[in-house]
Amino acid sequence: MPGFSVPTPSKPTFRHLVNVEDYIEVREDIFEVYEAVNTQPHMQEALRKRSVTTAQDEAIQFGKAAENYDPHKLVLKKINALRTHRTLVTAILLVTIGFLHYTIGSVPEFLITAADWIMLSPHRTGSSLVALIVGLWLLYVLSLKGNRWVTQRMNRELRYYEPTILSCRKEASIRSYRMWNRSLSKPYTLTFLGLVTIGRTISPRAYDGAMNLVKAYLPLFVDYYAAVRLD
Repeated sequence: MPGFSVPTPSKPTFRHLVNVEDYIEVREDIFEVYEAVNTQPHMQEALRKRSVTTAQDEAIQFGKAAENYDPHKLVLKKINALRTHRTLVTAILLVTIGFLHYTIGSVPEFLITAADWIMLSPHRTGSSLVALIVGLWLLYVLSLKGNRWVTQRMNRELRYYEPTILSCRKEASIRSYRMWNRSLSKPYTLTFLGLVTIGRTISPRAYDGAMNLVKAYLPLFVDYYAAVRLD
C-alpha cells in the first residue's frame, strides 16, 4: 500500500534486557547516602588527608578500572594455567607413546589411559562419565566468563564518567563519586545492588521507608566512627 511501511522492531539492548534504569535510580539513592556521609564534620576532617583534586582524579581512574573489573580473575588465571599444563603433559605423553610404539612396538596401557583422561576426550574413552565431567567443566568456565561480561557491562552503565566528575564543584559529591566508582571493583557491590533493586520492585513502599532510615541514621553512625578514629 502506498505510503505505508511496517515498522522494524528495534533490537533489544543490554539496558533493556537488564532494566539498567532501575539500577541507576537505586544508585542515585545510594549516592545521596554517600553525600550525606561526606558532609558530616568528622568525616570531612578525616577525608582532608586526600585533597579534592586527588579524589577527583581517583574517581576517574576507579571508573575506568571498573569497566575492566574481572571478579573471577584469579580463578580464570588458574584455569588457563591448568590448560597450559594439561597441554604440555599431554604432548609429553603422546611423544612417549609414539616413541615406545616405534622403538619397541609396545606401549604400557596406563600411558594410554592417562593420555585419554588428561585430554578428557569422550569419543576416545567412550565414557559417559568423562562426557559429563567435560560438560560440567565447560558450563562452569562459561558461567564465569558470562558473569565477567555482565559485570563489566553493568559497571559501564553504572559508573560516573569524567565529564560529570570534572564539572562538579561540590566537595562532598566529588568524594562520593570516588567512593561509588571504587565500589564497582568490589565483588559484593553488584550483588547488593541487585538485591536492593529487586526489593524496590517488589515493595516500593518498604524500600522508601528503609532508604529514608538509612539516609537519616547511617551518616550519623559513620561520623561517630570517624570521630572515634580521629581521637
